[in-house]
Amino acid sequence: MPGKNQLAKGTILLANGNLTDTNFKRTLVLLCEHGSQGAYGLILNQPAQVHLSQVFPDTPEFTSCDLSLYTGGPCELDRIQVLHSFRSNDIGGALICSGIYAGGDFLKIIAACKAKPKANRYCRFYRGYSGWGANQLETEMEANAWIVCKAARDIVFSSNAETMWPQVLKSMGGYYSFLATMPPDLSAN
Repeated sequence: MPGKNQLAKGTILLANGNLTDTNFKRTLVLLCEHGSQGAYGLILNQPAQVHLSQVFPDTPEFTSCDLSLYTGGPCELDRIQVLHSFRSNDIGGALICSGIYAGGDFLKIIAACKAKPKANRYCRFYRGYSGWGANQLETEMEANAWIVCKAARDIVFSSNAETMWPQVLKSMGGYYSFLATMPPDLSAN
């Protein structure tokens, strides 16, 4: 498991139980960028309860597809982003880690999803993003607000958003398995 010093593009942040920001309670965030100016990522397990067709009702390419939208974070909620696993050069996108790309030509991504419906499992659209200023994430790491693990395609595109957080923690073993069993609100006990 990567440690504090290994914050980098392509790692996943799991919110620790002591993280008080409700936007990130029990979330997994894929870091898409990390550097001296700050970091940016997408929350992987917050479905927005709407489809792309509802957000873009006047765009035929979007209205004819059945892709769900996720909330990538609390910043710029009017900004739409995509994670996908399409390797075609003309689709585009920045390689985040093995088999995972961010961005690209939305219309070509939609066309690829329509051409290969099973590929929809490896394509997610997000509204908003998660952002940190210079050294902000490092400060949160020092406060043990986040647990870092390596990203994998099966984690990023997991089909069950509700169980992602405990499943990934359990897979890490030891203390993390124990943490996965903790109730969301300890004061309710």
